[in-house]
Amino acid sequence: MVKGAGRTLTVAEGAAMISGTGIGSGVMAIPCLIKSAGVIGGLLAFAAAFALSAVMHCLTADMVINSGEYEIPRIFSCLLPPGKRKRQAELLFFVLTALMLDDSSTAPTGVSYDKSTNTLTLENAELSTPYSGNVNYAMHAAVIYSTGNLTIDLVGSSTITYSTSGEATYLAGIVNTGGNLKFTGSGSLTIKNGIDAAGNNKRYYGICSYGALTVDNPTITIDAEKTMTCAEECGVLVAGAFAIEKGTVTIRTWNTTTSSNIW
Repeated sequence: MVKGAGRTLTVAEGAAMISGTGIGSGVMAIPCLIKSAGVIGGLLAFAAAFALSAVMHCLTADMVINSGEYEIPRIFSCLLPPGKRKRQAELLFFVLTALMLDDSSTAPTGVSYDKSTNTLTLENAELSTPYSGNVNYAMHAAVIYSTGNLTIDLVGSSTITYSTSGEATYLAGIVNTGGNLKFTGSGSLTIKNGIDAAGNNKRYYGICSYGALTVDNPTITIDAEKTMTCAEECGVLVAGAFAIEKGTVTIRTWNTTTSSNIW
């Protein structure tokens, strides 16, 4: 029995809370896990994760029961041996916890994001690390990957280099799958195709937008040219309207039957 706020939880209620957390996250994670690791590998990874989770929950329950506390900082304090360094250890624990929860350092140099306006600012940024996601049952890999309306504000000169990434068949500098994409600012952006031989017979795009695409003032150069066998090569692939209100857009692709500047 675990004491709660005002009453105690039964074993069944506590087990239901823990199981609900695991099942809820697993429903979202299992499809991606199976696709990446295969059925056998996915089942083995799932079993290992379940065993680790069970051990961690048992350890947490043991600490709660033995300490009589229900807050992590208080539990940690109870487990520390008495002495002069106990206070320093508590402060170190708080500092490390704060650093773990602080995601401000995850943004690359020259990149910032304003969630309230869905604005991504690139200031003299050099980006090349891709993110992979599933769109219409096909794996996409892009350096900038957005699932909603996004404004990219350009300051100074920034560069995006996209390359081969795992099993992804659609390789791009920027992919926007669920909204409109807009470029603003007085800076410039160069998008380069850095795909190697592992990208043969795949599809390359400088910018791929499943909504509208608007350029308002900046200078954008898309160098999607790559002289290798590809299923498709396109400087800009846009499902909605493509408008250049102000600014300059330069696109270069390899001149073959599978290439196009704008599609």
